[in-house]
Amino acid sequence: MSQIPKNAKPLGEYLLLKVVETSLVSTRYLAKKIKEVQLDGEIILEDKELWVEVLASEFANDAAYRRKFIVEAKDAKDNSTSGALPVLDVIMTSNKLAVIYPKIESEALSNTQLKVGLTLYEVQQIMQPVADALDHFHDRGIVHGLLTAKDIRIRKNGDGVLTRMGIHKQARWMFSSIQSEEGLAYRAPEQLGNKKIVGEEGDRYAFAMIVYELLSGNLPWDSKLKEEAVLPLKQQDRLLPLSTNVVRVDAELQACLMQYLRNSPNDRPKNCTIFMQVLNEAIVREEQTAEIPNVDPKVLERAQKKVSALDEKLAELERKISAKEGKLAEAKQQWKQSKERAERKYEEGLNSWNDRMAKGHELLQQMEQDYDSAWSKLAHWFSQSKKEEERLKLEAAKEEFQELRKEYEKTREKSEIKLKEVMEKADLALQAVQRKILNELRPMRLEQSSLEEQLMELGEVHPKLLGFRAKKTFSRADVIVGRSSIEMILLPRGTFIMGAKDADQHAEEEEYPAHKVVFKKPFWVSVVPVTQGFYRAVTGTNPSSFQGVHRPVETVSWYEAARFCNTLSLREGLTPAYEVDADEESEIRWNKKANGFRLLTEAEWEFAAKANRSFLYSGGEDVDLLGWYSDNSEDTTHQVGLKQPNVWGLFDMSGNVWEWCWDWKGRYSDRVAMAPAGPDEGLGRVFRGGSWNVDFSLLRISYRGFERPNNRMDNLGFRIARFPGRK
Repeated sequence: MSQIPKNAKPLGEYLLLKVVETSLVSTRYLAKKIKEVQLDGEIILEDKELWVEVLASEFANDAAYRRKFIVEAKDAKDNSTSGALPVLDVIMTSNKLAVIYPKIESEALSNTQLKVGLTLYEVQQIMQPVADALDHFHDRGIVHGLLTAKDIRIRKNGDGVLTRMGIHKQARWMFSSIQSEEGLAYRAPEQLGNKKIVGEEGDRYAFAMIVYELLSGNLPWDSKLKEEAVLPLKQQDRLLPLSTNVVRVDAELQACLMQYLRNSPNDRPKNCTIFMQVLNEAIVREEQTAEIPNVDPKVLERAQKKVSALDEKLAELERKISAKEGKLAEAKQQWKQSKERAERKYEEGLNSWNDRMAKGHELLQQMEQDYDSAWSKLAHWFSQSKKEEERLKLEAAKEEFQELRKEYEKTREKSEIKLKEVMEKADLALQAVQRKILNELRPMRLEQSSLEEQLMELGEVHPKLLGFRAKKTFSRADVIVGRSSIEMILLPRGTFIMGAKDADQHAEEEEYPAHKVVFKKPFWVSVVPVTQGFYRAVTGTNPSSFQGVHRPVETVSWYEAARFCNTLSLREGLTPAYEVDADEESEIRWNKKANGFRLLTEAEWEFAAKANRSFLYSGGEDVDLLGWYSDNSEDTTHQVGLKQPNVWGLFDMSGNVWEWCWDWKGRYSDRVAMAPAGPDEGLGRVFRGGSWNVDFSLLRISYRGFERPNNRMDNLGFRIARFPGRK
């Protein structure tokens, strides 16, 4: 039994062991619940450690606050969420108010974390749970009211957790009772003026101020200013932008963050989720624009050797796992066959008896009908002996049928018991095999998982080291066929607005309405359109009108592009994406579970071209820097990759050649679309991106063209894609 500190003091059912943290509003104690007080006065405590937040006496003695406190604490207790400490209990005495929370393994946001400036990823990990928790409580009318950096703790895994929810709702009277206001830096202007309004807008202001401090290591004003000089800066929207304190800052992130720090509550975004979405997009953009590391050749060589060694181990392990899984599948097949044989035997026996029963019943019915017929009744009137004879025959037939029925019931019951025994025996046999094989597979799969983790760690050395096995977005992989190759990049999952902007003066009706599209999984896409050299290496032909190994292939039909994808998939040992009818090539189905090469969908193409930007063209607004079109192409295609890429490193998305997409041409809907793949039929297949012989306005990302899939044009090629997955 642990020794109780001398200065420990009871509060209700709890014993306060020591002070953990103090603030002007409350004091946090480490505490335990009292389990028992023995006759000799010895106190027995429960093992579980708790935090008890004891509010300052000003609140406990305020009758209005006490009434609000009861409602607030109950609301917080009934609406707990993972991003905030849950309220376990409440203590109310004549002069004390306290909230009981679980003690979690965590630490407070340190001065070091607040002063050095964290990475976007570190801030995301800390603040995402806090944002979710604030939005959760705000949706239920619960406000924190006095949010500061001290109210956020960091779990062992790096996630942030919100504390002190459930004690500050609509606490206007707090500020009048506090002479020296704590956490002034994080307060919204409306919390510091004469009215002292406390609402969810103030929580979001404080949230943004904490994010600003975490990212920059500073607050958005000169540190030499006195507190009374800060309020006018807040009220006049004169806070220093994030770029003042951070050397490299994402423009969209800065704009969004400063919006939360506006003076007017009505000008601030309506939830914290909006900022977290922008932060997540900024993280993606940061990864996208990061340069490929210049790795020491010796380090890269060692890493490649480790990858090769791990590949060999994984291949051997996969063979063993496959053999075990084959045995398991064989056992399941035998189990299925045993059951089918038993059911068939049971049904055959039952059918035989059913035939006998049907014939017996039919014979009995015929005898009954004959006995009751008019002719029989007339004969019986003339001869009583004949009537008695036929009655006895009928009774004997009935008894015989009853005996047959009894025998049938016994036989059926025995057959059902036998069937059940056979089924149970088959189940037990399968379960025994499953236990044995699964016990053998378990350590193999653990080893497989460990080896794959080691591979993923090696992938950090260089983005191309793992090829298509990589899981980190913006990793790269080369597809090499003979002396030709094409580079692919792993794009992230995400959300974007598809379609033309209202301000686009060149937009056509079919580019509207703009609508949200969501991709729940990443996909690989080639950095450039398929070149003539790569097409010839795969197919042995080059149909292009403008010859050149490094120029994009063109004059290919949609069907030829699909066949190319399947041919490349088979060569690389992947499952072909397209299923083609042998008798009717025009009937092509997309197997979305396959990991083979394929064409981009129209939505994927636009997502890749936009690259989380809102430019008219892929990569910017200056079309001459980005693509080949009628004014600069000199009436020919050009080598791929000569113009500027977009931020994701994709070349020639605007201009040079149009690119076939999977979709049939169809109309847009204004509803949210989950990875759309177009209608089931249409007048033609979509192509995108513009080409060497069209006006600059057709190079816009949102422009949609279409053509019959069997047609070929000297300005129409394609780009390849595939879903992640090694095999």
